Amino acid sequence: MNSKEKVIMIGLLLIIFVNITPLQAELVLKNSGTLISRASEPPNVDGTIGEQEWNVSDSLDITLYGRENDDYTLKITLRSVYDPELENLFLAVSIPQARIGPLNYIKMYFHTNKSAPFLDLVNSHLTAGINNDIKEIYFNSNSSNDCHTYGNEMVVDYDHVNNNYGRCHDAGNTLTAEMRFPLNSRDREGGDVCLLLGQEIDFYIFYMNDRYDNESLAYYQFNRDTRECDICTLKIDGKIDVTALKIIITIPFIILGTSALSLIKKKK
Repeated sequence: MNSKEKVIMIGLLLIIFVNITPLQAELVLKNSGTLISRASEPPNVDGTIGEQEWNVSDSLDITLYGRENDDYTLKITLRSVYDPELENLFLAVSIPQARIGPLNYIKMYFHTNKSAPFLDLVNSHLTAGINNDIKEIYFNSNSSNDCHTYGNEMVVDYDHVNNNYGRCHDAGNTLTAEMRFPLNSRDREGGDVCLLLGQEIDFYIFYMNDRYDNESLAYYQFNRDTRECDICTLKIDGKIDVTALKIIITIPFIILGTSALSLIKKKK
C-alpha cells in the first residue's frame, strides 16, 4: 500500500469512527420556578398539610419525568415557610395518585457546594457533584434522613448528625410529607443548607414511587429525550434591615464612648 492509499484508508477509518461513536450530549439545566419561603408560625410536622398552618405559604408545582419512560409524568406540589426567629425551615410536599409502597421515598438535593457543578451527565446518566446537601423522607417507615452526595454519583453519605426531621401521611390517593431542618445547622461536613433573609439556593427532586402496578417506579426532573434537567430555586423571603443593623452595631460604640468620656471627667 503506497502513501496515497494509506491516507485514503486513514480518512475512511476516521469517517467510520465518527459515525459509529456516540456523542456525549451536554446537560441543559433549566430553572422551572422559585419557591418563596415566607415567615410563619411553625407548623406542626406530622405529615398532614393543614391549610390553617400553611396559609401564608406560596406553592410551586413541579413536573417529574419517569426515569424508565419519560412519557410518564407526575406533578407534585411544594410549599415552604420559615419561623420568624430564623431558626428552622419547613417544607411540605403533596404527591397525587400515590400510595405507600414497600420503599417510597423522596429526596431533595440542594446545591450547597458552589465550587463544583450541581448536576452533570456522565455516560448519559445524571450525576450530582460532591458534598451537596440531601434531605430525604421514607414514606413506608415514616422517617427522615440528612445526608450528602459522595463522589460524582447520586450516591449518598449519611451525616453523623441528622438535622432533618420529617413525617408523612397517606390520604388515600395522595401522599403528603412535611419536614423541618435548621436554616443554619453549622454542619459543614454534612454540606448542610445555610440561608439568611433574601438568600436563595437551587434544588432538584428525585421520587421513588415503589408500587409495582405503575409503569414507572422512579421520577425525577430530568428528561432523557431532550437532555434537559429542571431545577428549582428556594428563596427566603425578606431582606436584612440595614438601618436596624447599623443601630445594633452603633449602640455598643455609643455606650463605650460615653463611658470613656465619664472616666475622663472623673480624672479631671
